[in-house]
Amino acid sequence: MSGQARTVLLGLVVSAAAACGQAEETRRREALEEPAPSSLVDRCVAFRERACRCRHEMVEPMLQLRIRTRKDIAQLAATPGGQARLRRMALQEFVEDGSGPLLPRRNRCEAMVNGMDARKRAVADELEECDRDWSDCARWVSCVMPVLERMMTR
Repeated sequence: MSGQARTVLLGLVVSAAAACGQAEETRRREALEEPAPSSLVDRCVAFRERACRCRHEMVEPMLQLRIRTRKDIAQLAATPGGQARLRRMALQEFVEDGSGPLLPRRNRCEAMVNGMDARKRAVADELEECDRDWSDCARWVSCVMPVLERMMTR
């Protein structure tokens, strides 16, 4: 067998092995009923873009949720001017996470998704229901906040 033929054959074997590995990974995810991480990352990016657009409606409910679920935030909120400072920080976070270059935002979402357990991923799926009509920010925020609370408190 010539060197070129061996290279072609090796390429086919490697391609077939990679395809089998991908198929196996797909079957494993389907068996566990987990969405592919890239779909969760895509949904995270879209969610954060919507949160940026609706940041003024979302800032107060999100701030109150964080005060209830995180001691460090609650302590800061209890200081003079603390809630105003937290509100400014939250608005800035909404803008950073929901606008600007896509790659850094995708990377932040990927890191977050990788840190989610199966329960949080399942709850995150519920956010999709809120995305059917998000043109009304107040309605969208009232839909997503109970889901976010379940994600943060369980």
